Formats: sequence, structure tokens, C-alpha cells
Amino acid sequence: MSEPLILVLKTDPDRAVAYACPDCHNVIQAANDNPDIDAAARKHAAEHCIFHCEKCGVRLIKKPGPEQNYPGWGTLCSACDKQRDLDRYQQRFDAAEKLTEQQFNERTDLDPVVYLEGEDRFFPEGIDELREWWCEFHYDPKKPDEMPDFPEYVFTCTSITGVRLDADSILESALDEHHEDAVESVNVEALQKHLDEWSADPANQVTSWEANHKQLVLLSDEENAKFLEKWRGET
Repeated sequence: MSEPLILVLKTDPDRAVAYACPDCHNVIQAANDNPDIDAAARKHAAEHCIFHCEKCGVRLIKKPGPEQNYPGWGTLCSACDKQRDLDRYQQRFDAAEKLTEQQFNERTDLDPVVYLEGEDRFFPEGIDELREWWCEFHYDPKKPDEMPDFPEYVFTCTSITGVRLDADSILESALDEHHEDAVESVNVEALQKHLDEWSADPANQVTSWEANHKQLVLLSDEENAKFLEKWRGET
């Protein structure tokens, strides 16, 4: 155990009035009249910035910061944190509906956009865009006969389209410095009508996507090989 900083008075240098963490200098009051409590305070100060992985128990030493002030921060070592992500990915994979590429391509009700977990990346043009991106980052020209390990699967996506502007919220913000009932003195309905017309204009449409973790597409080894052969010929 590392030793804490010991705070004393100049007039009484032999008597500790407090202990401090050697890393963050957090102060713990001493208790000279109670040896057990004093020992606990000393130990608490010494180990204030020392943590242990809640999974495997390995010791963690971290410099503190404001982000540590909520439960759960820094509770796993890097190896266990990585394994937790892998376990979460596996659970999603096991629970999701699985489509072949052919089934995915035949589904007219699905967007072509796919999401690659682990990279947190969307591919608006679909699976071949993913393959092209993957080849650019993983293909080794020094080993032209080796195929890069393409991802095993991608998630399908659902689209979010349109803009909804709320007149009440806008006016409440705009009239924040006015009296309490200021919003009631203006024509909210008229503004909402204009906002709805603006939102309906095709020029103001916005489309975003979110991953559908309940449905995934299994990438075909055959299609991977075909794409790689074509990609090699073009590069």
C-alpha cells in the first residue's frame, strides 16, 4: 500500500490532523483519539485513487478526474472491459434475426444502409461500400493472395426522416426574458402552421439512420471473394 500524505500543524509536527491521497490530494480527517478510525482514515487516503477490477480483481491505479464522480467509472481493467464488449456483441448477435445477403437484397422494405458494430460506422450505400472501405484499410498489397478478414455481419438500419419544430418551445425560449404569460399573448397556432409548412418542404428534409440491433445480415464469403477480386483489378 502506498503511503498517504500526512498533514500536521507547525506548532505540533508530531500529530497528524489529516491524511491526503498522494495522487489527487483529497483530504481525510485524522482521528487521533480513536486508533481504529485513524488507521481507517490513513488507509482510505492512501488507497483513494487505487481501484480493483470488479471482474478479475486486478489492481487499477488511475489519476482521478471529475468523470470519476459517478458510480461505475473505472471498475474494469482493459482486458475485462474488452471482454464485456465482446460478450455484449455476442448477445446481440445471438438474439437478432439473421438474413443472408440475398434475402437482404430482396427485401424491398429495408433500407440499403448497414451498420458495422465495433467501428460504430454507417454505410449509406450498402454492403459493397462497407467492403470497399474495409479493403482500403485492411488489404495488404504485399500479400495479394490473402483475403482480408471481412466482418462476419452487419446490422440493418431504420431511417428517421423529417424535421418537427415546436412553436411552443421556440416561443418559450424566445420570450424567456419577458413576463411569465408572454407566450399566451402571441399567435402560437399561426407560427406552428408556418413551421409545419417549412418542415414539409422537400428542400428541408433530413434523413438519418439508426442501427436495428434486432436484425443483421450475414456477409457471404463468396460475395466477399468476388468483391475483392474486382477491387484488386481496379486498384
